[in-house]
Amino acid sequence: MQTALALSTHNLMPVTQRPDVILLTHLNRDALPSALIALDGVELLGTASLRVNDMDILTELAPWLGRVYVPKIHRQKGIAPQLVNAVEQKALALGYRSLYLIYL
Repeated sequence: MQTALALSTHNLMPVTQRPDVILLTHLNRDALPSALIALDGVELLGTASLRVNDMDILTELAPWLGRVYVPKIHRQKGIAPQLVNAVEQKALALGYRSLYLIYL
């Protein structure tokens, strides 16, 4: 899979919804947006999303890897790379050959 990196520190879409509302819109298995959640029992280890777009610029590019998060207590355990790999595999399964990321 080709992974592209877009760098920008402006024109980001503001988060105006509650996180639980955003999550509900990402509970898709075979469509975008889709959230992946790593759990140990009921304990959250991390999350990552596959989204149509993540900003109000570069809207012609899709899909985007976004909202990668691992709680501080679980960092340095290899969870984020596993989540990113899972998002890449999901994108491939959905027929995408490129994946975009913004790094701030």
